[in-house]
Amino acid sequence: MVSEVHEGRFLALVLLMASVVGCSGFGAGGYSEVRIENVTLKMPLTDAQPASVIFDIAWENSFRDDLNWDAVWLFVKFREPGQSWRHAGISPVPSAHRIGENNGVLATLAPSEDGRGIFLHRADDGFSSIDWDQVSLSWPLMGDGVARSTPVEIEVIALQMVNIPEGPFMVGDGTTVAAVLAAQFERGLSQQPFEINSEAAITLGGGGENSLGNHNRRVSSATAQQFWDDFSNEKKQTLPAEFPKGFRSFYVMKSELTQGEYARFLNLIDSSQQGTRNPSPNVSVGEEHRYAISPDAPFRVVPYNRAANWLSWMDVAAFADWSGLRPMSELEFEKAARGDRYPGPGEFAWGPEAPPAGKYVLQDDDTPEELISNQGPGANVAFDGTIGLVSSVSGPLRVGAFVPLAASRLGFGGSYYRVTEMSGNVAEMVVTVGRSVGRRYQGRHGDGELSPAGNAAGEEVEWWPGARRAARGGYEVLNADGIGTRGGDWTFGIRRLQVSDREDINKPADHRGMRWGGRLVRSVDR
Repeated sequence: MVSEVHEGRFLALVLLMASVVGCSGFGAGGYSEVRIENVTLKMPLTDAQPASVIFDIAWENSFRDDLNWDAVWLFVKFREPGQSWRHAGISPVPSAHRIGENNGVLATLAPSEDGRGIFLHRADDGFSSIDWDQVSLSWPLMGDGVARSTPVEIEVIALQMVNIPEGPFMVGDGTTVAAVLAAQFERGLSQQPFEINSEAAITLGGGGENSLGNHNRRVSSATAQQFWDDFSNEKKQTLPAEFPKGFRSFYVMKSELTQGEYARFLNLIDSSQQGTRNPSPNVSVGEEHRYAISPDAPFRVVPYNRAANWLSWMDVAAFADWSGLRPMSELEFEKAARGDRYPGPGEFAWGPEAPPAGKYVLQDDDTPEELISNQGPGANVAFDGTIGLVSSVSGPLRVGAFVPLAASRLGFGGSYYRVTEMSGNVAEMVVTVGRSVGRRYQGRHGDGELSPAGNAAGEEVEWWPGARRAARGGYEVLNADGIGTRGGDWTFGIRRLQVSDREDINKPADHRGMRWGGRLVRSVDR
């Protein structure tokens, strides 16, 4: 369900006691490309009525066409005096939310059914910046046990997302060259792509015509057998219907998780949780590889929009739970990168064109406006051939680094659905189908709250990769079993950039690494 808002100014309720801090955007700490300003909290006349979280929001390069659209996932954190930050439950009723001034771009507001947040996106086709004023979100105070007389601090947080539409798509790309095979998917033993045409259970391996094969687990000699899939041409496994396969519509983060977004997350959790989730103790001096988050609270970072590295799966899972998002499966990764078109052998997220040759040169390094001064007219991507360990630029670039100077999707290395960096920059953690611990995943979303130790926790993470029963009871994500990486990164060569490459799909991101980052998703209407 969605609500389309055209015109009309929201009539605010009486402001009683409210304190507003740290709105996101360039003017308030530089956390995000989405600018959120003029945040106010208007309390109701009675405890039974909802409060209103009101703010202005703007972002660049918004789009909608007959294929898909971009959006922002908005959620609210609040804190009562002397208490920890908590996740606010907003109304799941679309008509409860309003936009006062759309400035010529009609808006759609689609709150989640679980009340963890809301998607905002343009209602009509177009490509332009967004500038919406007096956005008003309805916050039922009673649901969070908050009295209207309580002075409350709030933070409004926005993550840019892209809609991936429902429908069939292909996994695997028909690669047959032995030198580049890394357990790519295939239909049976055909060496041809396999179509995902529903969310029904899938037979993995066994050689049957309708099974999802993997070229008999063909990987490079450098990959130990412990990292091979547990299915093969001879051995069958079942991918359950509950596992998210990408057929249904979902939203994916437009860019990789940034250091600014991760720093803000650190600042809005308790000090004990920060101790668990702070990567700095694992980042040696002189080996930062462009990691720029300050080591201690309050956590600061310049530039805020550089892709986050030095993350483990436990870090990314905690961010997912805290933000109301969830892990991405490796099947969803291929759809978000390739779209619904028939794949070509060895293709990249932007298509078949070869990556550029020669090292990039940075302009305005260590600023949010960082650019590649020698950006090429064809495909552009951050990998070992353009960045790399032996380079003046040794680490990930800012997200969307190629967008400002690009004349086409090819120019900024974007996917079929205009998602950036699905090939290169940092390796992205996804749920594997090649291990039983990954196949248990059911695609439930985070609830906004972490364990006291700072781990993703709660009933919703029971089937997430790495979830275990904790000593204090309940489930927490304590390891990386069931997680691998896809898409390549700034330290690897061309082959790892290929959409179908599965070289690292069963190598768990169980520690913090200079090349590991993340990207998260959320199902539609779940």
